[in-house]
Amino acid sequence: ERISEGDEMKALVTGSTGFIGGRLVESLTARGDEVFCFIRPQSDTIRISGRNVVLRPGRYEDEESLRRWVEGMDVVFHVGAVISAPDWETYERANVKAVIRLLEACADACPNLKKFVFVSSISAAGPARDKRPLTESDPCFPVSLYGKSKLLAEQAAARVAGRAQVGVGG
Repeated sequence: ERISEGDEMKALVTGSTGFIGGRLVESLTARGDEVFCFIRPQSDTIRISGRNVVLRPGRYEDEESLRRWVEGMDVVFHVGAVISAPDWETYERANVKAVIRLLEACADACPNLKKFVFVSSISAAGPARDKRPLTESDPCFPVSLYGKSKLLAEQAAARVAGRAQVGVGG
C-alpha cells in the first residue's frame, strides 16, 4: 500500500541487488514510485539494471552519506544483510550496526519519514521445538551467527526506532 494515496512515494531500498530487494525494487518501480538504491561498492547491480532507479553508492560506516541518502524519503526499506561471513565481527558490523546507523541517519536527516521497514529472518527465531510451530510469544533461540545477528538487529531497531520517534514496520 502507498504511504499517501495517489502520490508517488520516494523510497530508499538497501539490499536492492539481492533476491528479495531486487523483487521489491521491481514492484516499487512497476507502480511508479521513485526508487533510490543504496549500493555498496562491491554490489553486483545486475538485478536492478534497466530499472528506473537512482543508485546511491555508499557504506554503512559513512554516516554523512547515509544522512544525505535518507533525506527526503517517505519510506526506507532495509533489506540488506550479510548472510554468510567468516566471523562474528562481520555479522555484527553488517547486520546489527548497519541498522542502527541507518535508523540514526533517518532520525537526524529525515524528520518526515513515514515508515522504516526492517526485513529480518526466520533465523532470528531459531528452529521450532517439540514439533510445535513457534509463535511471536516464544523465546528466540537462533542457532547460527547469522540468526543471532538478525535477532540483535531486530532488538536494536526497536530500541533506536523508539528513541528516534521513527515507526518500524514489517
